[in-house]
Amino acid sequence: MSLALTVASATLALADSYNYLTVSSGSIEKSFALRQLKRITFVGDDMVVTNTDGSESSFALNDLNRLYFSDSATAISRTGASRPLAYENGQLVANGSGTIQIYNASGALVRNLYTTSPRTSVNLSSLPHGIYIVKQGNNTLKIAK
Repeated sequence: MSLALTVASATLALADSYNYLTVSSGSIEKSFALRQLKRITFVGDDMVVTNTDGSESSFALNDLNRLYFSDSATAISRTGASRPLAYENGQLVANGSGTIQIYNASGALVRNLYTTSPRTSVNLSSLPHGIYIVKQGNNTLKIAK
């Protein structure tokens, strides 16, 4: 873990002349615009990249292949590697049908939705800023907005 922190710190120092951070983990490669990058944290066995819009991407340290900076976004995620739940650009994206439950940090249910669509986008702009837990079947997502 300390090696990962050292590598991340040294890598961030070199980022001044670049526009994107690309993370390669397992079969997924994802680029983040540096101007929208809020922080990189290490929680348990995961590295968590948080954007200024509150969206988070988590990568298992055991699967981490490489981190690098570039002038352009070069990451391409594999088709079919989409997550069941994601928070992207202020939208909750749920892949698969079923009940979607959104809880606030106090544990109160703030939204209960049912979808039959294979992919559903839910605008969460009406929810106040805070931490939310989204559940759909066996899938759980933590959102900081």
